[in-house]
Amino acid sequence: MGVLEERGFFAGALSHDEVADILRNPAHYVRFHRVKAARLLRALESRDAVERILDGALPPLEERDQLRRLVLGLGMKEASHALRNIGRRGLAILDRHILRVLLECGLLASVPRSISDARYREIEQIFISFACDLGESPDLLDLYLWARATGSVFK
Repeated sequence: MGVLEERGFFAGALSHDEVADILRNPAHYVRFHRVKAARLLRALESRDAVERILDGALPPLEERDQLRRLVLGLGMKEASHALRNIGRRGLAILDRHILRVLLECGLLASVPRSISDARYREIEQIFISFACDLGESPDLLDLYLWARATGSVFK
């Protein structure tokens, strides 16, 4: 159980300032804690709609797109990560480690500084094809590459 849950976040028991204070705490510091606190509270207001999306038996890519339209500030990578953390498969979390591997393998010309949604989808397809060529699922390849780059499985 996380700190927010322990403190009653999901029951609506925390104010913006209380959420921001939790996110600012050095033990689990989050950058832009005031903005993220506001976004978390707004997402909590959309909880029923989020649950309908997650319970709708949609393909993971469609779930990701619907969540991104609903939850302010949720990007491709973050939505993919959230979905994978609850067991969805077939999504790529295109962090710097993955992008560097694709560059090293000659599958990307350069590591982009930022990625538009369209470019994310293009690179995701490159990564998924790469995984398939290796006979591996994108999820497990992603986790392996993360562990190789960082020395641990933290996700």
